[in-house]
Amino acid sequence: MRIFHGFDSLPRFECPAVTVGSFDGVHLGHRAILERLAAEARRDGGESIVLTFEPHPRMALGRAAGMRLLTKLEEKIALLEALGADHVIVIPFDRAFAALSGRKFVEHYLLGKVGARTLVAGYNHRFGHDARDSRSLADTPGLRIVEVDERVVEGDRVSSTVIRRLLDRGERAEAERLLGHPLHAAGTAAILFDPMRTTALRERLAALWEASVRATHTFLTDRDVAELTPCVREAVAAVETLYVAYDGSRPAAFMGTEAGKVELLFVAPEHFGQGIGSRLIGIACERGVNRVDVNEQNPAAVAFYEHMGFEVFERTATDGQGRPFPILKMKSNR
Repeated sequence: MRIFHGFDSLPRFECPAVTVGSFDGVHLGHRAILERLAAEARRDGGESIVLTFEPHPRMALGRAAGMRLLTKLEEKIALLEALGADHVIVIPFDRAFAALSGRKFVEHYLLGKVGARTLVAGYNHRFGHDARDSRSLADTPGLRIVEVDERVVEGDRVSSTVIRRLLDRGERAEAERLLGHPLHAAGTAAILFDPMRTTALRERLAALWEASVRATHTFLTDRDVAELTPCVREAVAAVETLYVAYDGSRPAAFMGTEAGKVELLFVAPEHFGQGIGSRLIGIACERGVNRVDVNEQNPAAVAFYEHMGFEVFERTATDGQGRPFPILKMKSNR
């Protein structure tokens, strides 16, 4: 992904599909917009471009008293990249820019500077100082406008304002449920809760699993790996909750949990020792996950879970498929 600051020296984009917004928090409502953006770009064989603001418009206009930002700019960009944006344009937001009309912004910047072919907008997004909605701009020549409906999760509206109110009330877990990722997690990897389990993602995670086990599960033969790979694809598709950590747009690690147990946790070899596995386990434990099965023949994994506070409470001579690979059942007492 390429990042541009301002509109000077932009390249010529290929059939760009664009979206515009503060994207504070990059929450599940934003994710719906970004998924549609990616789909529209693919439809036209083009590129997806996110235009966002720095600082937040409310801060630039002196209307941010008491407002907390959900993500810093670098966190926001990492999440946008993890969600598949091809490019991000960071707009320096000031009073002069705020004075633009919605029509002027669309015609001069989206069309004139970016060359937008498709504009993907949230149902309540407004453009310019005159607060033009996307429907009022539908007559713009050369621009197709796609509106994305409000995102509701289990009956709850998703918005940055709703999430801030939850945090103000101390309801962090509920806020993170609507965000779809941890709040202000330390480290460089962006972690997404339950991304769309597309065929492409399942294949990428299966490839990550294979690289990881070849580096750590030296007791597995090539035949074992080949036989287990389809099971991993199925597990990724079926596990109750999936977490994926990204390095840019590439998965760096993933974890699957179900019924209080870690069912899958694998880190790409190039990311060993960077703390990503610890972050994932920490997130799981915060959500009541406290059990895991570990191959006894993988001492590094056993040591990792012991370091994270897990203890062995049972041993079996075979794994879940009846193979002669001893399993240590471990439980956290946190």
